[in-house]
Amino acid sequence: MSEIIGVIYGGYSNEREVSLKSGEAIFNSLIKSGYKAVLIDLKRPDDLGDWSFLKQLIDNRVGSVIIAIHGTPGEDGILQGFLELSGIRYSGSSLIAAALSMDKSLAKLIFQKRGIPTPEFVTVERGYVSDSFYWKRYPAVIKPACEGSSVGVIFVDDSKKLEQAVDEMLLIYDKIIIEEMIAGDEITVGFMNDRPLPIIKIVPKSGFYDYKNKYTKDATEYIVPAPLEKSVAENVSKEAARAVKAMGVSGISRVDIILRHNKPYILEVNSIPGMTETSLLPKAADSAGYDFDSLCRWIAEDASKKPNSTHKTC
Repeated sequence: MSEIIGVIYGGYSNEREVSLKSGEAIFNSLIKSGYKAVLIDLKRPDDLGDWSFLKQLIDNRVGSVIIAIHGTPGEDGILQGFLELSGIRYSGSSLIAAALSMDKSLAKLIFQKRGIPTPEFVTVERGYVSDSFYWKRYPAVIKPACEGSSVGVIFVDDSKKLEQAVDEMLLIYDKIIIEEMIAGDEITVGFMNDRPLPIIKIVPKSGFYDYKNKYTKDATEYIVPAPLEKSVAENVSKEAARAVKAMGVSGISRVDIILRHNKPYILEVNSIPGMTETSLLPKAADSAGYDFDSLCRWIAEDASKKPNSTHKTC
């Protein structure tokens, strides 16, 4: 507990506001538990390029870092790569595992290759002939390939709406995916390294589990542990663990799933799950006996145990 822990939060993606809340919550918890910690806001890409960010770490004598940035540059491998080169230990996944899990199109290709059930999909990239012309499964979900927190998600029920949505989204994003919409229960499985936590069933009080329902207090009901038959719960946790292993993520992570007719379909793996008052991972950890403060201590200790610049990327 003698070294100084840097909690890196903020970032410059659409998830910045959520990242600020996650970082503040982790920092306040560490201080409460007696850790020496410093809160550092990474606001812009130039902070990494002009060395001002590294200077803050050095000036504050930071020995290890907890990454609390959702989206870029915390969840796509950029910050991990910077810390690797700087010889600073950090929480969570390696740069490659973070980058793979952030890109939903690459992650789903890996799921398919490993035989991990995931909804059918196609990838559409700006400037290339669109596979969307051949899409026949409705309703469908259109989403950015590299965003989180349900940012930019659109539901369509016919080809005309799909083409319109694709054209509009490609003005904003370089790469998107069209995914089969599977009707079923929304559930999630959190992990502490390779240990699955109790399954959570997600029940929005209105609409689907979008950005508003995720981060508005009391907008969604969370049932933990989810009311599933033992055999179904075991299979859900098994498939979620396979997804975590396929992505190579470590530390805390979360696997989002649709359960239809007791069969789990993996949507994505989150390498840096939210740590706000409405976030899922802390709820699952609490059900497993880790209150928020003990969870933050676990993350800090997990980061401090990792040797400098030796995250195994392959």
